[in-house]
Amino acid sequence: MLGVPIIIILIAFIFSFTAFQSASLDSFTSFFAGVDDKTIVFNTQSLTSEVEDELRNNNILASNDGKRIGFSNDDINEVASNENIDKVEVVVEGVQSQFDYEGNRFEYRLDYENIPTFLKKDLDQIRNGESIIFSLTSQNVPLSVIRNYNFNNISIISGEFPSDHSKEILIPDLYAFTISETEDITNLVNTTIDLDVTSEEKGMDTEKYKIVGIYDTKYKQALSTSYPIYVGYIDQSNLQDKLSEDSYQFHAQSYKVNKATEEYTENIVKDYEHFEQAMGTGFDQMIVVVNDEENFDSVYKELKGIFPKYQFTSQYDLKNGDLSGIYHSLVRNLVVGSTIIAAIIGVVVVFLNKGYIYDRTKEFAVLFCQGFSKNDIAKIISLENGIIFTIYFFIAYLLAVVTNMLFISNSKYGYLFVNLLTLKNILSLALLVVIILLFSIFWGIAGIRNNNLVKLLKG
Repeated sequence: MLGVPIIIILIAFIFSFTAFQSASLDSFTSFFAGVDDKTIVFNTQSLTSEVEDELRNNNILASNDGKRIGFSNDDINEVASNENIDKVEVVVEGVQSQFDYEGNRFEYRLDYENIPTFLKKDLDQIRNGESIIFSLTSQNVPLSVIRNYNFNNISIISGEFPSDHSKEILIPDLYAFTISETEDITNLVNTTIDLDVTSEEKGMDTEKYKIVGIYDTKYKQALSTSYPIYVGYIDQSNLQDKLSEDSYQFHAQSYKVNKATEEYTENIVKDYEHFEQAMGTGFDQMIVVVNDEENFDSVYKELKGIFPKYQFTSQYDLKNGDLSGIYHSLVRNLVVGSTIIAAIIGVVVVFLNKGYIYDRTKEFAVLFCQGFSKNDIAKIISLENGIIFTIYFFIAYLLAVVTNMLFISNSKYGYLFVNLLTLKNILSLALLVVIILLFSIFWGIAGIRNNNLVKLLKG
């Protein structure tokens, strides 16, 4: 019976730690999750914190390096000339159009009444009058680098990503369940489907698309009201529009906010020729893939030499770059906060064990009288507590997993406990439980004093 409150406390601790880590550290590191170990991403509108501070201190209201709005062909060729670089792609950052390369739009609204029966048990958040929307959305990077820079963290269940400028689509699992009306959806890959689309040129029409892949929406963990049907990447530099006279005048006027800004951006808007050169290709984001992880450091340093003012996004920058301060701060807060909670729980557990420890101390007094040393008794306490807490932790984790599967995973808070069963989470919790265990052991050992043992023997 003594184990019941301890197990309940451990369950609460498991849930609170997992949620705390997910809401703080994981939410930040997920920003880098789509970038692999060989990729460096940067754009002309994201400057390092040091450069931003310098501009702010000098009253300069601009978000560029004073030279570029977009990357030029010379910039691209200079980067690509490095023999240790495998791929270089330039795109317009963050652009994901709601149409395919022909301008066709598609939207399907799934009402609760039309959800397949086998799915309704998992979609109880969708009630009558509500719906899930599926619509065409273009990928924001070309196919050549999408596995290196998977910005949307798309996890493919079956198949592949769609090709650039094609009639191929990557559909969400929920949409696949809907059109197949069965739980077996892998057979949809490489089949064609007719979609009722609309476009400015054709109006309403029917177009054939090839389903090349199905991705995981993780709808059981957190259900959204809309999901994209991905089409391939579409080149949308819109260079002609960006180089229009109106565009030039807009930039020129926006930089006249004060004298400092006007002087800083002189090489961009001094005249139309300077503006055209600064606009370059019209693409403001560059994705660089190194040919081997061993060459990453040298390529990184070279790119920093070419573009010293830009903030880079890579796995290296997560822990060492401009954003590393945020990462290390989150890690520090997580470790300190969790350790304090573990220490508090350790004290609570000790008080719950108070009567039990007192009874054991009487037994230790007898053992001490029979010739056992203090070290022997300390080993007994350590071993006994270690076995008991291992069992408590195992039971608590098992109950936490069952509770999550039956109740929490289907709630709106389910996303906080996605990592409940990951090895990293289990090991972190196990380490914190060791801290709790140490409090219990030290308390037990602290009670082994010669005068106390003599009193107990006399009693």
